[in-house]
Amino acid sequence: LLCALLAPGIREFKGVFAYLVQIWSLLAPPVFVCVVAGIFTTTATSRGATSTLAVGSVLGAVTFWALRSKEVADGLPRYLQNPLNCGFVITVICALVMFAVSKLGPPNTSSAVEVWRPGRVTGMALSPREQRIYSATLALLLIVWTLVVMTFSPWGLASNSAR
Repeated sequence: LLCALLAPGIREFKGVFAYLVQIWSLLAPPVFVCVVAGIFTTTATSRGATSTLAVGSVLGAVTFWALRSKEVADGLPRYLQNPLNCGFVITVICALVMFAVSKLGPPNTSSAVEVWRPGRVTGMALSPREQRIYSATLALLLIVWTLVVMTFSPWGLASNSAR
């Protein structure tokens, strides 16, 4: 029903692809934060994930509306007039919500989900080798993310070479 109501709005975009890019750039950040926090941290809680999904979805919907309104979009800083840049900002806000609710909220009473592997005793934490792999993967992702932001942000390398 919701999709049927939103479908006529596609004609306001240059095509279905432009519409999908804008929708997903604004609605995917909370899901991304929940998945990454669930994989790479042990402090993320179900309360944090629920809060992150709620806040991120509301921010994405409000941003989608704001970018479609010409008057509102023109009043935004130039950086925030692009839905992909707004998606990045929403991702940062969602990460802060996940951290704040998981750390500062009441403790999670549910038991942690464990992955069974052959040869592993149930209830064991990650082995030192698995911890190094997770840490190295997280560090690599942060380096790649930083390079992408530094390259394509308004103050980055790509904007200086275009001048």
